[in-house]
Order: sequence, then C-alpha cells, then structure tokens
Amino acid sequence: MHRSIVRNTLFSSSAIEKMRSLPAEDGIYASLLEILTKFQDIKKFASEIHTEIHVIKPILKLLGLSYESKPKFFEEHIKEPDAVLFSSEEERFKSAQLWGTADYYAKALGILLLKRYGRNLQEGITGFFLEFENKIPTYQIAYLLKRSKTPWGILTNGRDWILIKRPLNYELRVLALDLETAMFDSDRDILHLFYKIFSLTGLTRTVPQILEEERDHLIELLKEKRALVQQSLQGARKKT
Repeated sequence: MHRSIVRNTLFSSSAIEKMRSLPAEDGIYASLLEILTKFQDIKKFASEIHTEIHVIKPILKLLGLSYESKPKFFEEHIKEPDAVLFSSEEERFKSAQLWGTADYYAKALGILLLKRYGRNLQEGITGFFLEFENKIPTYQIAYLLKRSKTPWGILTNGRDWILIKRPLNYELRVLALDLETAMFDSDRDILHLFYKIFSLTGLTRTVPQILEEERDHLIELLKEKRALVQQSLQGARKKT
C-alpha cells in the first residue's frame, strides 16, 4: 500500500487498480507538483487564507471544479462550509437563486471544508469559537453532508485531501491522500489516483460507475451464496 494513501474505506483494492489503469494526464500531474513545490518555502508560516489562495483554489481549477465561496447554510448556528462545488459555472449561476436553502445544496456536487496547510484534520481546536467550529473537521463535514443532500464532501489542508461520500446512516466512507508525501516520494501513481478520483470527471462519472459496479458484483456474490445455502439445506432435508 502506498504511504500516501492515509485512509481508505471507500474503494476496494480492485477499484483502486481499475483507476490506476485509466489513461494518464501527465500535464496535470506536472501542474500539481508545481503548485505543491512552490508552496514549500512558505508552508510553515502559511495561514488558512494563504493555503486557500496558493494551493487549494489552483488545484480545484486543475480538477475542473467550479466553486462558490462561503455559501450560507440553511440551519441556524451552523458554520457554513468554505465552498460549495458545482460541475460548471452554468450550474453555479443557475443555483444562485436558491442561495441559503436546502435545495441549493441538493443541486451542488460537493461541499468543501479547508484548513490551514498541514493542520491535523483528526483533532478539534479550543478557544473562543462556536461549538461547531471546535469539533473535529471530519465530524463537521460529515454533519453538513448528512443534513444536506450533497453527494460528496472534500476536506483538505492543502497537503491532505479527504473525499467523503455522503453518509446514509453512521458509516463514514472516505479516501484520504497525502499529496505532499506523494511529491517527496515522486509517487506518480498517487497523483494519478488523486486526479482520477477528485476531478470533475471522477466525481460525476468514474467514481459513481466504479462504486455501482462494485455494488452489483457484491449483490451477485450474495445471490450465489444464498443459492448455495439453499442447496445445502435442501440436501440436508433429503437425507433426513
């Protein structure tokens, strides 16, 4: 397993292999490396705003995602996400009339939460903030996704990029990639996976198709096992 795959409860190993076999986008990977490399000199002193301007927004542009910054959330006393992601500028403009409503989020492709570069995304913070802001970032975005009908969430500190599928119950299906480690390791496979999964094409076509194929495969396996169990039971009855 790659060092840069920090966590994966979203895809099977066979699904990862399928995406690794997709056509390469060498120009995109070179641009990703350029963004990350340029930021290394200031990363220790970078604020959340620096991270957003110099890392996250340029990467979102490479991924082909349109975004609306600081959209109002439809529940009171809940901090809004840092951005809502759309499949195109046209979709973003069409949804503008629904600003601040549940329908606005239902039309979005994803919700984005961003943090300062390298900040631990598994821990909360303390201080004079709203209670919601004190929570662990993965909890924050899971709550926003569960309350809305937005299919995907992206949580990032510029270094780590976490894709979260909207939870239906209490499960948390996520994929977390460490792009900085991939950069230092010259791990082209991780850059390839990142683009194939997090890009517009990935979120709208590749990932849903692969997850649907895995679901269908699992259903077929369960049917086969059920048939085998029924045959065994019938055989046992005949013997008795």
